[in-house]
Amino acid sequence: MVGAEIIILGNGPSLNTQRDLMPEVGKHHTFCCTRMYLWDGLCFTPTYYACNLELVHMGIEPQDPPFEKLKFAISFDGEISYGWYSYTKSPDEPISTDSEILRSGGTMPFIATQIAVRLGYKNIYYLGVEQTGRGHCFDPEGKVHPFIPHRPFKMTDRWSEMKELYEKNGITLRDCTPNGKLNEILGYKSLEEVLRDYIS
Repeated sequence: MVGAEIIILGNGPSLNTQRDLMPEVGKHHTFCCTRMYLWDGLCFTPTYYACNLELVHMGIEPQDPPFEKLKFAISFDGEISYGWYSYTKSPDEPISTDSEILRSGGTMPFIATQIAVRLGYKNIYYLGVEQTGRGHCFDPEGKVHPFIPHRPFKMTDRWSEMKELYEKNGITLRDCTPNGKLNEILGYKSLEEVLRDYIS
């Protein structure tokens, strides 16, 4: 049985303001994605890692990311890649707590949340999920690693829909990203407070 809490890390530049807390973050269950392995502040091996399989094939996302338990390949066609656990995503799939097809929401943390729920996590926290489309923790100015264009989704609607369904099922989502766009949707809790209150 997994622990109750997990921290999902996006690749946003705000992580650079929280890097002193990363050794503590690494003591808990974590979920990283896409090009997080490029960040010099990642001082731990994530519990889980997820990548967009199409971008792995293009050489943009890592074939062999660091992970402890599972790595997930996410694609629109459900293609299986050796060594990865595969999930199919769909822009039209409704948010669910158990569907094998994941609702696409434009960003990998949105996908990772659905996987975390299927793994049994009940309290999910977010770091580096600004949702602004500008810069990464490993390239704050966005000069070397440009954002990959996503299909046009209305981010606030997708996250609000997810929060409403999950809270009805006893699952809590909280944003720990300073000044992130999800603060207003999910509610904000400081990373220091989350780490202090951790019970796993």
